[in-house]
Amino acid sequence: MSANRILVLEDDESIATDIQQRLEKLGYIVCAVGHSGETLLARVEALRPDLVIMSMSVQTELARHESTQRLIEQLRMPVLYLTTHTDPVALQSLTYDKPFVYVRTPLDNQDLHRTITMALYRHQTEAKLRKMERWLAATLNSVGDAVLATDIEGRVTYLNPSAELLTGWTLLQALGRPVTEIFKTVRGDAHTSVESPVTRVVQEGVVLELAEGTELQRKDGTNIPIDDSAAPIRNEEGQIIGVVIIFRDVSIHRRFEQQLCEAQKLDGVGQLAGGIAHDFNNLLTVINGSCSMLLKSMASDDPQKAKVEMIKEAGDRAAVLTHQLLAFGRRQVLVKDHQSQRCGGDHEAAARSAYRRGN
Repeated sequence: MSANRILVLEDDESIATDIQQRLEKLGYIVCAVGHSGETLLARVEALRPDLVIMSMSVQTELARHESTQRLIEQLRMPVLYLTTHTDPVALQSLTYDKPFVYVRTPLDNQDLHRTITMALYRHQTEAKLRKMERWLAATLNSVGDAVLATDIEGRVTYLNPSAELLTGWTLLQALGRPVTEIFKTVRGDAHTSVESPVTRVVQEGVVLELAEGTELQRKDGTNIPIDDSAAPIRNEEGQIIGVVIIFRDVSIHRRFEQQLCEAQKLDGVGQLAGGIAHDFNNLLTVINGSCSMLLKSMASDDPQKAKVEMIKEAGDRAAVLTHQLLAFGRRQVLVKDHQSQRCGGDHEAAARSAYRRGN
């Protein structure tokens, strides 16, 4: 592992030399030693050190903490201040809960090494945390489901873009608001309010799902059907610190379900119609075939011939309807005119066959 690179800014040259020697003995690399804070940002940007050690008196033209804040915001660089002050405020800052830390001079090598190690460790930890936060934000922003998070008191702390789209609220508008204001749920059939799952999840520590038929009331007052689940967010000690709600718009899914139901009903009707038409077609085959044979055997001046022709014509029309019902049951398309032309010959052949079987 390579040694950490440190930039030293100290207006007193003898003190700066002493600090440089101490750091090099401790195994650090001093990449530069400066005596003015005027070019602080330019130096840091060019050298990219791991840490800046700066005398509090070095900033002659810049506000005391303004340059440090700019340094941290722009370059994410840890800063360690050297001070001769023994005031309580400076000493309390050694808790490392500030964006920079103080070390009181004269320096002790062990304290200096410990302080630098802690400052670098904290900086690396924060860098990893920021990277993880960016990764998590990118992941949540890319998922298709809507994600909403709250704190332990039920105030909104996060909405991903899908949640913004479904609720009608932006993240900035929703931050800090009660979840019951952002995530309003009602019964789809009665339009009565549904209790927010956040309270129960916090109290019982369970994962909940909304009842079927629940709808989300958006910011503009419109409702959309949703499916959702709510789960507790826990810290490293297992304590519940909030709730995450994952939900999705099921409007298209429900339309598909309705279409599938209608298709199944239609399929059932088609099967029933096809079965009836098949049996009826067998009867018409005998009737129409017998009429055809009877007409051929009758004299042209037979007074009953007109009645038989009427029966034959009605039978042919019924046969066409029967074939249409069969096509419906089989989900086929028949050409009506061609079917009408074929049915007479088919019926006659079938009737002859039935007549032969009878004899």
